[in-house]
Amino acid sequence: MAAARRIHGGEAVADCVARAAWTVIAEPGDAVAGALIGALGAEEALSVAAGGRSRSPFTDDTGEVGFRALREAQARWRPRLQQEAVRSAFLGALEIGARLVIPGDPQWPDALDDLGPHAPSALWVRGRVELLTASPRVSMVGARASSGYGEQVAAELAGDLASTGAVVVSGGAYGIDGAVHRAALGVGGATIAFLAGGVDRAYPVGHQRLLQQISEHGAVVSEPPCGTAPTKWRFLAGNPWIHQLGTSLGGGRKGNPPSTKLPPGRPPGPKPGQFGAERAARGVRFPFSCIEVLFCPPPCANQLPGSPIGTSR
Repeated sequence: MAAARRIHGGEAVADCVARAAWTVIAEPGDAVAGALIGALGAEEALSVAAGGRSRSPFTDDTGEVGFRALREAQARWRPRLQQEAVRSAFLGALEIGARLVIPGDPQWPDALDDLGPHAPSALWVRGRVELLTASPRVSMVGARASSGYGEQVAAELAGDLASTGAVVVSGGAYGIDGAVHRAALGVGGATIAFLAGGVDRAYPVGHQRLLQQISEHGAVVSEPPCGTAPTKWRFLAGNPWIHQLGTSLGGGRKGNPPSTKLPPGRPPGPKPGQFGAERAARGVRFPFSCIEVLFCPPPCANQLPGSPIGTSR
């Protein structure tokens, strides 16, 4: 409890501990966990996860699907439901100065609630926690195997947006993600990196210095607790959070769609074409092999959704 108070700082200590436990036992985007927490609250839902209730609180007309889903989920959760694992999550966060943000906190980004049962139960944050609700915010993601041209364009866009005060949100990966983070930091702007592992695990390893800089001048965020290794599934599960948190969205390699469906209410902006000065004053299209983001240079930045740019809480 003492560690929870130091890391969270709010009054809802029991809810904080329960939600921290959920980040330990459930994978990001676990819809069964999300539905259970939504129906019962984090504390009672944790009791259900441990086997303290035999019937599912969420069922279809027959009751079979809900019960089966709960039974299968309990089998996934129980091996991880260990007091020492939750304690380690708090101690790991204390060691690096991370914070835990939960729904209802002033720093909680309400846009994530639109993800319903797929929304994170809590967020571990290393760095400037207030950036989660800062406005405007713009999400920019793209291919890891990106071209030099794609990285150049991404960096110019991110730098222009960050220089106007937008918080640039991305995933910390190689390629486009790294380019936009570096550009935002390069102009003295703010940036958020959503990670697929714990905020104490610099991944990819080649971005160790970059992620350290982001934690010092921006924010590094994850749902998995400290000590959690990144996996491909966790990368994919985190993409909707990046998309949901900002206004503009990214793409992937040429010929490939984005790795997740776009969240409701977060349509992509235009994909500019040749990035020439003669066409920079309006939204134009460029190849999907680069990035996909709503572009408007500083003189017309107020044309972005959520004037002047980005979205509010």
